[in-house]
Order: sequence, then C-alpha cells, then structure tokens
Amino acid sequence: FFPGLGWMITKDLWSELNVKWPRSYWDDWMRDPAQRKNRACIRPEISRTKTFGKIGVSNGLFFERHLKYIVLNSQPVQFMEKDLTYLLKENYDKKFIDDVYKIEAFSIQDIRQGYRPEVEQVRLTYRNREDFRKYSKQLGIMDD
Repeated sequence: FFPGLGWMITKDLWSELNVKWPRSYWDDWMRDPAQRKNRACIRPEISRTKTFGKIGVSNGLFFERHLKYIVLNSQPVQFMEKDLTYLLKENYDKKFIDDVYKIEAFSIQDIRQGYRPEVEQVRLTYRNREDFRKYSKQLGIMDD
C-alpha cells in the first residue's frame, strides 16, 4: 500500500503540514522522516482507493511495476459493525510483531531462487536501512 494514494489525517496534522505542502511528489514528501516524525500509516485490509492511470505528477513512475495492481474493493463492508480495537496501537504493535516472527526466515538467495515455492509468506531479516534498500532492489519492491 502506498500511503500517498488515499488516506485521512486529523485536522491538527493538516494544520501542521499544509503550510509546507509541496507542489508535486507529495506522496514521497509525506514518507520523508521530517514529516513522518515516527508516525505510522496503517495499511488498510480493504482497499478504498484505486489508481487512475499513468497520468499525474509522478508521470507514471512505478505505474507498470506497482500501481496498476491496486484495485478498488467491490464488496460492501459494514465497518461500524466490526470490532476494530485490534488497530489501537497497544493491541496492533504486539500482534504485528507476533505475526512477523511466526513466519519462517529465509535468505535473500532462497527467496530469489524460489526455494520452497509452497511457502506463501517469508521473513527476510535485515540489519539496517542499507540492507533493506539492497534487498528491496533485488526483489523489485519499493524501498521506502
């Protein structure tokens, strides 16, 4: 999920950001540490956004590799009837960590070679930002 494609923010956060909002590439700007300030974007389980194509301020950059696969959900969801307390930070963080560490760890070589193709989820451990960027490039995924 790309946090710049569809999201909500509080009035207070908009008051903070609107005075320095960039004219273009605002989605990249939003992911910059100076704006993020260690804040997190919760990736929705049900997409409520879609891309409209290659035309836009980013000139189609990443459209073919990433964005064209984003599809709008077509099934109604009654969010008001759901218990969403698992999204609260005190609940979400622990479950996220537990879920990640339940997944078997693989090396980058194993993942790239398709070792154990029956495995649907893999965990790749990296030591620092440089490792993360290197692995992202090798896997053809965004590094931010």
